[in-house]
Order: sequence, then structure tokens, then C-alpha cells
Amino acid sequence: MNSDSAVADAYDRRADEYIEIAGRIEQLDPRDADTIRVWRDATAGPLLDAGCGPPDDVPEVLAEFARVIAPGGSLLLGFFDGAPREPFAHAVAPAYFWSPEALGALLENAGLTVAAVEQRGRAPGEASARPHAAVTAVRAA
Repeated sequence: MNSDSAVADAYDRRADEYIEIAGRIEQLDPRDADTIRVWRDATAGPLLDAGCGPPDDVPEVLAEFARVIAPGGSLLLGFFDGAPREPFAHAVAPAYFWSPEALGALLENAGLTVAAVEQRGRAPGEASARPHAAVTAVRAA
């Protein structure tokens, strides 16, 4: 079994747990839900919730997003804020922190323009105690 299949199988085995913890937007911290809602309401056309994947693939994935996003379209990335590519414990697969600056550079290299950045710590009671950030980037019209 290749590593992609192993990761997919691992997530499949824990899908019910993930859905229970954070499977609905109502389960998110209100600040995250607001960020998503504002982006959604300002974005015309179809939307995609793409999940996550191995950090080594991030530049290629962002380049593909930039290629398929319609002119004037945007991308919202939510992630755990920290030293870029520093690993943290994750139940399924290797996981890494990113910084808005590091992801911003990758987005710019992919042909997108960073339009907004949010950073904040986590509040007690949230599903994760890790600092959070979000970057919105747009493709030129």
C-alpha cells in the first residue's frame, strides 16, 4: 500500500470521530465560522472544501488551485499557525504548522495575491488548542 492509500485508509477509519468533533460548521469557534461565512458570501460560483494533505505537496496543490480558480476567484486557507513545516502530533498522519508568511509566499509563487490574513490563539474548549491562522488569496480578474 502506498503512503497516499495508507493515509486515506487511516482517515477512513477515523471519519466518524472527525465528524463528531468538527463535522459541522456549527461546531466551529464562532470566529472561524464568521471567517468562512464572510468568504463564502463574497465568493461567486461553486465552492470546494478540500481538506488537508501532506506538506511536501503544498506548493503543487496551491499551484493547481491557482490554475483552476476562475479569474477573480479566491481561496481561503485555514491552518495551525507556527514555525513553517514544524511537525506536531496528529492522530492520523504527519502534520505541520505553517505561518501566514510562508503560505503567502507559496500562494504568490502560484500566481495568487494575498488579500487578507487572520491570526489568533485558541480559546479554552475549542477542538484544538493550537494557534490558528487563515489566509485569503485571489486570482487576478
